[in-house]
Amino acid sequence: MIYKDEKAFTEEEENKLESALGLEPDDLQIVLETAAFILEQVGFLKTTLVETILVETTLVEATLVKTTLVEMTLVETTFVEMILVETTFVETILVETTLVETTLVH
Repeated sequence: MIYKDEKAFTEEEENKLESALGLEPDDLQIVLETAAFILEQVGFLKTTLVETILVETTLVEATLVKTTLVEMTLVETTFVEMILVETTFVETILVETTLVETTLVH
């Protein structure tokens, strides 16, 4: 960033620019200040854009992690439920087998 008391160009460079652009010194200063302002705005917008992208990326990553955790929990819950159903089924078969055996023995 160029401050008010700093100059981007030397006196010689300014003379060359005045000559090349066909401008008076005051007009060249206006052009240079305008160009500097435009570049500062571009820098500001670029920074804002990068910050926005970082925030959005963080939100996407957080959503992805949350979704993954929810899906993992659903899979784990479903797996546990399947095991419980199979265990209950096996226990039921064992009880029925025991009853049949007990009935046959008596």
